[in-house]
Amino acid sequence: MNNNFLKSQVALSEIFLDGNFLVHCTEVEALENIIKDGAVKNVASLGKDNGQSQERKWKMHGGEYGISFSYNKISVLPGTPGRIVFLLTSPEFLLEETLKLFVPFRASKNELQLSKIDVDITAVHQIDALLDFFGLRNLMKPVGVIAEMEELEREKEKSRIFKQVKKYQAKINLKNIISFTNSTFRINPELIDEKILAGVYYLEFLCHYSPWKLKNKTHVYEYAVGELLTLEKNSIPFTQKVVKEIYLLEKKIAANIELSIPLNKFLIFVPERELSKWKEVIVNSNHQGLMLFSYPETASINKPGWEGRQNDSARLSRFIRNFIKSNSQCRRYISYKKILQLDKSIALIPPKQALEFLPYQYVKNAGIIIKEGDQVVIRKNDR
Repeated sequence: MNNNFLKSQVALSEIFLDGNFLVHCTEVEALENIIKDGAVKNVASLGKDNGQSQERKWKMHGGEYGISFSYNKISVLPGTPGRIVFLLTSPEFLLEETLKLFVPFRASKNELQLSKIDVDITAVHQIDALLDFFGLRNLMKPVGVIAEMEELEREKEKSRIFKQVKKYQAKINLKNIISFTNSTFRINPELIDEKILAGVYYLEFLCHYSPWKLKNKTHVYEYAVGELLTLEKNSIPFTQKVVKEIYLLEKKIAANIELSIPLNKFLIFVPERELSKWKEVIVNSNHQGLMLFSYPETASINKPGWEGRQNDSARLSRFIRNFIKSNSQCRRYISYKKILQLDKSIALIPPKQALEFLPYQYVKNAGIIIKEGDQVVIRKNDR
């Protein structure tokens, strides 16, 4: 490992006091933006920057509401194929009294997000649940209800959404999932089955509540394909009114949501073969006190992604653990299961679960990590 360009401004043993670590893997373009700005920012903070284009705004530094990290083990590897770059730090070095780490809605294994201490996590979870319900965001790929409707129109009964309508018709019961009146709309995220496409829930919702629903049909599976498409198109104005609830919730947490963390709170890791290129990027940024390291080809990752890449993520996790071990006092290790308040014997992801998201019953009971004095501690989430 080569770190002869920029020496750490702080002894590494002081950064990794407890042996815990946080990793933020990202794309090459995003890291270039981060170095240029000298900070890791969330979308809300980027949107406030003068001169930011909408495209740049969504080239996220860190995350939408918080900044996402893998904690003590990497399960998800976003990044540029063959050129994985990442930021490494620790909770004790990163946290201040004004910040906290929490488990996000639809968390992957070992995922934590950083936010300001006053951010209402319950409100953030509710916003995410609403976005998922209406298919306005899909974490696996850029699709949603619109894409599902296009597929339904194009493929007719061969489409995934129509197959799921038939498969899960007996399991979709909106009565317990949603609370809906003229003024408020709420989701119970614990009852949403992530195996069911967002479009199926959305169509079922329209069949119950849309002014354009057919009076003689009460469930989505009673509709023909053409009737579903007509219902969805006619109901767009109605849906827009309901979705305003998301923006009301966002407004509630907006004052506390902007986040910008100085880059000198992180160690920057790049592939060994690209070290000289990144030296130049840092020099041109004119930011002082940045810490640049490289990782060897033996730890290199070629295929970032969500699933089917376990060897890659395990290899990078081992490299980081060995790096931490040689530079840590290992005072007080905190496991991810301890944050979730789970017994060691309980699996984070049920064996037959299709997507590697934590069950929401784990997420809702999770604690938060804050800093008290020079130590990080787990506290109950009271928001």
